[in-house]
Amino acid sequence: MVTPLLRKRFKPHPIAVGAMVMTTAAIVGAIVTPSATGEWLLAVPVSTAVAVAYGAVISLFTEEADGNEGGVLGVTASINALAFGLTSLAGGVISGGAVVGPIVVAAVMMAASTLLLLTLRKPRG
Repeated sequence: MVTPLLRKRFKPHPIAVGAMVMTTAAIVGAIVTPSATGEWLLAVPVSTAVAVAYGAVISLFTEEADGNEGGVLGVTASINALAFGLTSLAGGVISGGAVVGPIVVAAVMMAASTLLLLTLRKPRG
């Protein structure tokens, strides 16, 4: 519901960047929120931002597919599944040191991903 509304006004790149910045901010919010209630309240914006960012990044990938959209979507889905599996394993290992550890790592990785999207994207034209 959110992505189609955004697509009417913006191209995928600014949507992806904005959603990734919002995701990073919500993750940082989870780090500094002192209560479980606050963290539960952050679940809605972070979930929405992640869904919007994923859709926008998929749009960016398919724009570059040059007729191989199915292959791009298949590889993207495989990478996404691998990432979710590895995230679960890594989160368990990292949380052995500190409970907040996986959340801090998520914030750092999300910020790094946003910076990569901003700096490595070749301009279309």
